[in-house]
Amino acid sequence: MRAKVLTKFPGATDDNPVTRFIEEGEVITGDLAKVAIDNGWAEKIDGDQEVETLTEAERESAFASIDAALSARRAAADRIVVDIQAQVDAARQSADVEMKKISDEVAAARQQAEADIATIKRDVEAAKTAADEDGDGKPKLDGMAVDELKAYAADRSIDLGSAAKKADIIAAIQAAEKPAQQ
Repeated sequence: MRAKVLTKFPGATDDNPVTRFIEEGEVITGDLAKVAIDNGWAEKIDGDQEVETLTEAERESAFASIDAALSARRAAADRIVVDIQAQVDAARQSADVEMKKISDEVAAARQQAEADIATIKRDVEAAKTAADEDGDGKPKLDGMAVDELKAYAADRSIDLGSAAKKADIIAAIQAAEKPAQQ
């Protein structure tokens, strides 16, 4: 029970047993409110009914109102859950579409990279062919560096022996390739 004090009086609240003056306009509760109302020092705050004063019909009506309110809130919550699930499903579908686009772009990029690699390989072969100025199908040895000449010889299992100078390495390669040309 709650009450609003109309006249200042001495008393102690339920939560503080120390006696003090309860001031006009103060809102009090519990046993102090009941005593103040009974003595005319306070008036009951409207809408504040004690459960004991309710009739059985009033109780049933109150519980029915509470049940109706709970049902309405449950229904509203269910609608919210359905809406959220729909949003999640839509987001999932959108993500699937985006993932498919990305997958397609990756596949296209992979195909383009493979085509670019094939073009580069053709360009390298064309450059090797262009380096063959003698027309004999072999690169011009004079245009190669010593390391390139050694690699060329190693690729063809040509023994260079003790050749270390460019001219000696070229001579060893040419000597090894002469029998193959005949």
